[in-house]
Amino acid sequence: MKPGVGKIGTIFLLDSGNAKYNEITSEIAMTLCLHTAAAKPSYTFKDELPEDAIKQAVEEAQAQAQDKLSDKMPEKAKEKALAGLVAKATEKLLKRDVLMEQELATQDEPVTV
Repeated sequence: MKPGVGKIGTIFLLDSGNAKYNEITSEIAMTLCLHTAAAKPSYTFKDELPEDAIKQAVEEAQAQAQDKLSDKMPEKAKEKALAGLVAKATEKLLKRDVLMEQELATQDEPVTV
């Protein structure tokens, strides 16, 4: 193996509770393994995401927005634009870090995990 090149391993243990579903359950587990190896989510569900991470994403979006917003804009327009940028930053964070919010990396068409 070349220096700086590693291997990624993921494992999912799924139990369908019914032997007739073992094959499809194995396929789902394999798909989830491939996805998590590629996308590297840090959390399974969005309620597991620390408030600090959300707060940091919001603060960064607000700071970037202040640079982009013109002083000549009406205050309501600034507020609306800022709210949109904050929502977009939060959604980006969720899609990057939360498994159940990500689009499945193994599909050609967008499908959420």
